[in-house]
Amino acid sequence: MVINRVHSFVSDAPDLDTFRADELIARALVVSPNHAWAHYVKGQVLRAQSRLEDAAIEYETAIALDRNLANAYAWLGSCKLYSGLVDEVIPPVEYAIRLSPRDRNLADFCWLIGAVHLLNRDRSAHCALDPPSGGFHEGRRNRVKVT
Repeated sequence: MVINRVHSFVSDAPDLDTFRADELIARALVVSPNHAWAHYVKGQVLRAQSRLEDAAIEYETAIALDRNLANAYAWLGSCKLYSGLVDEVIPPVEYAIRLSPRDRNLADFCWLIGAVHLLNRDRSAHCALDPPSGGFHEGRRNRVKVT
């Protein structure tokens, strides 16, 4: 998948790859609007564009069409985390882990849960997770800040 190159940081031209993936998935959704994987990929494209609310809707649509898409649950949790809905992150991510305990993205799934625990650890320490802005690469470089 073209969009995986962007999410894996191996793309030489992430903006171009995201644009191309968006074009391709739009064509796929016209042909097959009820295909769970197509909605999952559309969610990936939207997440790469930092359109988190729209990505969450696509992941939820993918899950409604196929309850076994573990990555859709996990990346839905990611959208919730970066949207500031910290209390809604762990359930879908834990479900993704139960669905696919040997998933190649397991470390990322666990990171999401760890970020929630860090943010909830001491609310008086004013923890903040900067939401992505300006595209996926810039947003991914943001760090959890404890002040």
